[in-house]
Amino acid sequence: MTGNHLLHTDLHPENVLISGDRAVLVDWAWACKGAAWVEPAMLAFRLMVAGHPIDGAEGWGRELATWQDGTVLDEFVIANYRSWRRAADHDPQDWKLRAADMAHRWSLHRHLPPH
Repeated sequence: MTGNHLLHTDLHPENVLISGDRAVLVDWAWACKGAAWVEPAMLAFRLMVAGHPIDGAEGWGRELATWQDGTVLDEFVIANYRSWRRAADHDPQDWKLRAADMAHRWSLHRHLPPH
């Protein structure tokens, strides 16, 4: 997941302000450098948490060359699950528990080994 691209990593409706024909990303508290494909993977996860089916949220990312073999996405899904599981265990707020549950369901959907 390493790379030199600027990543926002927290795309959700409250962090995208739209005015006319312009969209502005705000709240760059989780910004970091990484591989360009990570941002779409994180957005796909946000879509799942918001209620979109896994296949649909993941589907548009399949057009990315780095998602073609699935290996890097599988690694992301495992790391994402571990991260949300730790966050929910440390601070079990409802939204963190929901995210951890969705991350787990995504890993099961991809037939990944138990974590």
